[in-house]
Amino acid sequence: MISAGALIAIIVCVLAVIVELPTQRIPNWLCLPGVVGGLLLGVVDGDLFGHAAGLLVLGVIALGLFAAGWAAGGTAKLLMAVGSLAGLGGGLSATGAVVVTYGVLWVTYRVLPPPDLEPGTRPREPEGILPSSPLILVALLLWTFAMRGGP
Repeated sequence: MISAGALIAIIVCVLAVIVELPTQRIPNWLCLPGVVGGLLLGVVDGDLFGHAAGLLVLGVIALGLFAAGWAAGGTAKLLMAVGSLAGLGGGLSATGAVVVTYGVLWVTYRVLPPPDLEPGTRPREPEGILPSSPLILVALLLWTFAMRGGP
């Protein structure tokens, strides 16, 4: 059975995908209730430590990603909401998906030049910011199904 926190985190991520894809923004009105709701859920289900640990650990990681320029502010806020709602395991799964994807993109655009690039020139930077909410949603779904033993 899916935990209430994981289910709410999935709903928050679906809403984030719906909002982020056309606007390239993840609003505060979506993330802040997720953070507070996760802590309240921790009080109700008796696992306040697990929800708070998810929020704190993911908060540190998300702020580090934001400070390094790897993630936008909305991504950091959404990761903290997922950590608070789904706990440490679900949050780390979502964060891992973002870090791996952004790492591959960084290597692709910064380290490996395209084969037809003239010597001494840099590759063109990608246009816009990669939407992260679909990555977070997929990672959270995979973690949820893995924790309950499959579909």
